[in-house]
Amino acid sequence: MYNNQILPENELFLKMKGKNVLLVTKSNNLNILGQVFKPIFTGKVAEVTNGFITLNPVIIKMHNAPFYKFPTPLSFPIENISTLTPFDPNRKFLLINLIYVTSSFPSFYSSLIHGRQTGSNV
Repeated sequence: MYNNQILPENELFLKMKGKNVLLVTKSNNLNILGQVFKPIFTGKVAEVTNGFITLNPVIIKMHNAPFYKFPTPLSFPIENISTLTPFDPNRKFLLINLIYVTSSFPSFYSSLIHGRQTGSNV
């Protein structure tokens, strides 16, 4: 039988519901309508289930359109999320061209988000 109760290991994600977050997936690149971009998203957590987190509205952080608002909510499989952290949607940060995504990727972006990195804002 299926019920809507959140599993104990997913309660951390449920606490993010209604909050603005920065979400990065484990993929090196994603492709939507021929546009290839790094898997960096910001938005408000609209729904949390035992398999997915849904952001609505969601902003895709692309080099050529860093504030692209996706027209529909996006759901992300929990097992494919590498970083999920509270985020001020008005905060600007530098998008860089990363050739290889390493384990230091989330901590690098964390330092940018918390203002420990200098440079021009996007």
